[in-house]
Amino acid sequence: AVVSTQSTGKGHKAKDKTHALAYFQVWCLEEDFKEQMLQLFTKPNLTTKSQNADEEIQNKIALVIRNSFHNHWLPNKQNLKALTQLQERGALFFNPSYLITEEDENKLDDISDRGVLGDDDLDEDYINEQLSSRASALSGQSYGQLAEADKNSIMSKRFTKLDRIMETAKRQKKSDSATFSLSDFPSTCSLGVGILATTDLWQLKEIEKYTFIYTYLQTNCDELMDQINEILEKISILQKRKELIENTNKVEVLKTQKIIGATIVGASVHLSMIQKLGPKVVIVEEAAEVLESCLVGVLSKCVKKLILIGDHKQLRPQVDTYSLRRDHNFHISMMERLIDLDFPYKKLLSQGRMRPEFSCMLKDIYPEYQDFPGLDVKNKTLQCLANSMFFWSHKFPENKDRSVKNPGEANMVVALALFFLSSGVDEKEITIICAYLGQVQIVRKTLREFTTARIDVRTIDEYQGDENSYVIVSLTRSNRQNTIGFMKEIERRCVAQSRAKCGLYFVGDAAVYKQSKTWKKVMQTMENQNLVNERLPVTCYRHPNDFHWVIQSEKLTKSVVTDRNQLMYYAQKGNNWCKNVCNILFPCKEHRCKKLCTPRHDDTKCRTLVPFTFLACGHSTNKECYIEEKDMKCKVPLTRKLPRCAHEKNVDCHTWLFEKNGIKCFQTCNETFDCAYLHKCTQICSKDHSHFAEDCNIEVEFKIPKCGHVAHYKKVCSKPIPQNVKCKFILNYISENCGHQQRRECHKNEVCKHPCGKARPDCGHVCQAECNVSCLKEDCSVCIEEYRKQLAAAKKEAETKLAMCKKDQSEPNFFELREMNQAMISLDDLEDKCNIFFNLYTKRRVKTIEKAWKIRCPSNTAEYWGYCASKAYGAVKEELYQLRAGISDVSGIKTKEDMFAQMLSNDKNKFDFVKFACNKKTNAPSSEFTLFVCNVIVGDSKQMQDVKTKKDIPSILKQSKKDSVIEKVANGLATYSVFKKEQINLQYIVHLIAEKEEVEIKEQNGWDTLDEGETVIDLTSYDLRDVSRPLTEIIQKAISLYKGDCSKRDSYAQARNPLKQIKRIGLVKKPSFSKEYDDSLARWKGTKVTEIFAYHATDSKNVPSIIKTNLDPNRRPVHGLAHGKGCYFSEFPEFSSGYGSAMFIFKLQLVEKHYTKVKPDTKGFCEQLVLGDASMFKPVYVLYF
Repeated sequence: AVVSTQSTGKGHKAKDKTHALAYFQVWCLEEDFKEQMLQLFTKPNLTTKSQNADEEIQNKIALVIRNSFHNHWLPNKQNLKALTQLQERGALFFNPSYLITEEDENKLDDISDRGVLGDDDLDEDYINEQLSSRASALSGQSYGQLAEADKNSIMSKRFTKLDRIMETAKRQKKSDSATFSLSDFPSTCSLGVGILATTDLWQLKEIEKYTFIYTYLQTNCDELMDQINEILEKISILQKRKELIENTNKVEVLKTQKIIGATIVGASVHLSMIQKLGPKVVIVEEAAEVLESCLVGVLSKCVKKLILIGDHKQLRPQVDTYSLRRDHNFHISMMERLIDLDFPYKKLLSQGRMRPEFSCMLKDIYPEYQDFPGLDVKNKTLQCLANSMFFWSHKFPENKDRSVKNPGEANMVVALALFFLSSGVDEKEITIICAYLGQVQIVRKTLREFTTARIDVRTIDEYQGDENSYVIVSLTRSNRQNTIGFMKEIERRCVAQSRAKCGLYFVGDAAVYKQSKTWKKVMQTMENQNLVNERLPVTCYRHPNDFHWVIQSEKLTKSVVTDRNQLMYYAQKGNNWCKNVCNILFPCKEHRCKKLCTPRHDDTKCRTLVPFTFLACGHSTNKECYIEEKDMKCKVPLTRKLPRCAHEKNVDCHTWLFEKNGIKCFQTCNETFDCAYLHKCTQICSKDHSHFAEDCNIEVEFKIPKCGHVAHYKKVCSKPIPQNVKCKFILNYISENCGHQQRRECHKNEVCKHPCGKARPDCGHVCQAECNVSCLKEDCSVCIEEYRKQLAAAKKEAETKLAMCKKDQSEPNFFELREMNQAMISLDDLEDKCNIFFNLYTKRRVKTIEKAWKIRCPSNTAEYWGYCASKAYGAVKEELYQLRAGISDVSGIKTKEDMFAQMLSNDKNKFDFVKFACNKKTNAPSSEFTLFVCNVIVGDSKQMQDVKTKKDIPSILKQSKKDSVIEKVANGLATYSVFKKEQINLQYIVHLIAEKEEVEIKEQNGWDTLDEGETVIDLTSYDLRDVSRPLTEIIQKAISLYKGDCSKRDSYAQARNPLKQIKRIGLVKKPSFSKEYDDSLARWKGTKVTEIFAYHATDSKNVPSIIKTNLDPNRRPVHGLAHGKGCYFSEFPEFSSGYGSAMFIFKLQLVEKHYTKVKPDTKGFCEQLVLGDASMFKPVYVLYF
């Protein structure tokens, strides 16, 4: 993890763990490994598998390292792509004479994604308008002559195209960043031949790396490109030969055919093949929709007759380029052009698709058309609508985006289609055609929400050439300008009117289409026939004279519609809106339907119950009228014997008469098997089976051939007796070998479990082992018991001797206090040893050692070290002291128990615990003391408080796996308590005399007058240089200043503060100050607080009041307030000492914006600090000098 995030190599960061590992191997491993890896780098293919496992591993490592170096050296390919795209956008945008033409449109469309515009087609008028404005701009003024508004329009169009390009670039997939090709570089990129001579590629900058790669590809790929071009040329020649051979074979096959069919595109693709075939007659179907240029292109010189079939009055060919359509009439087909030039042609004069009322409205387009007779009878109208043709008008406005849409009209169209479905019309007979693709999408989406029926929905242009029974035409356009777009073309109107056979229903804004010259005659004709209305006349298919004029709201809902004025009320499934009885005569000509007309139901099957008698059996029953006898089965129950097995079974009459042999019997067979036991068959009678002996599956008992006993399990009758069967028969007999009663299974060998009872040959005792075991295999149990008794007696004797030894150890010669003299040990050394403790933790020093005893107790030492080695949880051993006032009676100590009684000062027969003070202060008034010096195994200590009040501490230590208790007391002091005397090894008992207490220096204005609780601990008697107890750095700094040890003092401090001796040092112990200070610290929780020590000097007479009430920020000092209201402190003792003969050391809380800094140095220490809140500081030490 560290390697993967640090810079490695030439300042390049490792991008992943693989690269980091590769760098680590290259730079940190041995030199011979590096050389070996560098040799492997030159191999062309490191991925080839090697037979040697070590070589394969080395190849993989070298491949990782080489790829890592390549990836780190190569520049960012995404930046190069961005640079190339920027150049392309600059060429499109920054050329002021550049205007977007149709050719540029195509170029930009090639650059951008083909799917940007989606499937929608823009309104043709809108497209024509845009193309016309562009064409006029090209043919008219130059860019400099255009008005400012026109310039802004052109610039906006450029931005739109540029945004499309940028959007396309974002959607492109990221290519491999480790590969570069010439196509990745901008066209203006220049060669840098000199850069190839660079020896250290790691020194190249990012842009220089791009130049290096481009130059390298250009200089090294020329020859390669020539070779590739030669290969491509050869491939092209071979491809032409291949196509020639294939076309020749196809031509030979096609020449055998009389008629060959192809699309106009297919004919263009295979033009060479058609020219070889040389057709003399060409028939073009839908010739009015084929571009003349496409048709002329596929005609060969051999054509002698061209037959064009089509309708030039319907839609013309599609031309994408508007200028070709407008200026050169490319949209006019050859067929239409020849007809317009009065070229001879024939046309049909009769139609057989539409009902007469449909075709009469096309007389302005086809004036000579006649109808086939009987179309009005053949093409039946819908019985659910009053008319076969209707214009359902509305006022729902259109929406024009990329394509024109009309959601309100779409809901009307869908509701009408749902009404047709609910009225029994097949979904395949319904087609919805819309004027615009956007409307098609809305109608399809709405249909999917309301029905699963697959109704064909297409545009008018797509539906040319198709037909259906019932066609709903969505005209879409509805606006205040009364414009209908390309619906004004009569060819499109012709297609929309001529697709229906039985029912034609327009949905649109009648007021808009009345204004169009193309639709005016149609609308007048339908209005004259009262076929235009905003309400649609729906009717019951059984009662056509009962009309219901309905509308459709702008929004459809899936909930139940109760408004009878809405079409969806009648289109709901199961809605019986017609309350009349159907009363139609069924095909039987005897009964009539008694159901209500709606919902629509099947009226071809008469379900009236009539009596009926079967001719085959004579049984009588009731049947529905429409059912014939061949579709009925007599269900009268009969009891008959089955012909196959003679079993009786209950069957119905029809089954017994016509399916007798197929009846299955489910009773037990009961036939006899041909086995030795003549078993009865237990199979189902109808199940196919046989009764041979080898088919018998009955289980039987059998005897084991070896012993003749009956086996404990059964076998299948047809199976042989199994081999190696274990006989489980129980045998009871008297053994011939030993005479004991035996009980065993037949297949087991005899093993006597009775006791032997014979005399053992080794000791003569009765053998207690099993009969089948040798008497000498195991030891005699009687002898073992005797040995145990002897061992118990020996153990008892050893315990007796041990007790005697312990009694002997209580004698004085085993525990002895040997008084020490100068010959045995230097008392001065012992005095220094004791003085370390005594001087630190009392206010006096050791004056002299009166007497000292060394403990002589060999068992004590053995127990001590044995406990340390085996039972203690920790191996920590310390020299601890127990100090008692007064002289202990050493003469009474005769044993270890007496010694511990002296240390415990309690009942000598009970060991409670020994408490040692390693740094506890003792202020005893006595000048004589007894000091116990011990080696104590404190081991792993558990921190507790108030040990004397705790109960069952030894068990607590055992559970927590601790050896002793450490008890924290005030001022960072602590005591140890030990609960096992094995942990204590007493070394010395010392009677010492302490020096008398020194008389405190009385200052006129000192702290002697303080009340109880306002305590100042006097530290004056301490030799502050010798004391090992560490003082804070700030106290040492003040002491060194006042005692003359400060080596560096500025002249200002020397002038104001000549060196003086410290007379007195005190530690301020004020609980109220500490509480206020801690409460203030808690108040700033969550805020950054810095705690420091600082100095405040004052006159000695102010010391008692400061210790009583702390400093008062509101009091104006004698020296004035140079830096604002508050208490002033300094971090430099030499600066503060000139303000009085006493100096306090305060502890401060520094919170931003709550204190003032004065003259801070480079390290941040301030000459003065000003605080205005007394709870944010407290006095800690006071010094007199």
